[in-house]
Amino acid sequence: MIHSRFCAVVFAILSCCFNSLAQDCEEFQRHLQSIDTTFFPGRSQTNWDSIVNANRAFVDYTIEKLLDKPSDSCFISNRNLLRKLKDVHCDDQKTVIQDTLTKGEAIKVMLIAGKFDPNKHSIKINKESSFFESVDGAFPFGGQYGGIEVKIEQIRITIDGKPLQIPKKSYGNLYNPSLCGHTSFVRSIEVYESLSGDYIYLYIFGGNAASTYFAKLIFDKTQFLTKIVSDYYPMSIHGSFRADFIGY
Repeated sequence: MIHSRFCAVVFAILSCCFNSLAQDCEEFQRHLQSIDTTFFPGRSQTNWDSIVNANRAFVDYTIEKLLDKPSDSCFISNRNLLRKLKDVHCDDQKTVIQDTLTKGEAIKVMLIAGKFDPNKHSIKINKESSFFESVDGAFPFGGQYGGIEVKIEQIRITIDGKPLQIPKKSYGNLYNPSLCGHTSFVRSIEVYESLSGDYIYLYIFGGNAASTYFAKLIFDKTQFLTKIVSDYYPMSIHGSFRADFIGY
């Protein structure tokens, strides 16, 4: 039943994006096949006695529950197949990634972080649990249980010196990002380019313990397109807290 539902979703995705995103939907199939062959044992959420590939199960969950729109599945990938761009600087306030893309363009990515001041934000708190329901009207990834210390001030990306259009809403609700270092499955800010060379993927790990999240921001060479974010629950039920976590 789950497999047939997934196939129907994939068919709809490929049909709706054939003209505008055909190349990356082809890439999606290649990435999906790769994830299928990278087995990590996990429990089926519908039949606890069944062992499934947790890497594939996490992707299926993402397609069913985490996408803003079905066509976003075209951007799901196995990072092990992609070229990672070079980190040139990282401290507790800024990460800089600078490289040359496969089509020859010079790219520079800069993520700037700053201290979170609750007095400058509209925070909605659940009266029963005291948890943060929203910050500035959006769900606060990495901060739903309070304890927000760091926010992303700005993300800047230039290609051949031309800045991409990146609205604050694309990153404004991602708190306590992991800027530097690599511990267990948590990594510093990473940037990859798609196999076609037409898209840029920026990965952000953040939060801590039950507020942990994993985010992927997707850009073409002019602007932000969409993002995919998972909080703690989907990651926990799919055994994602490990060094070889693939994600999306």
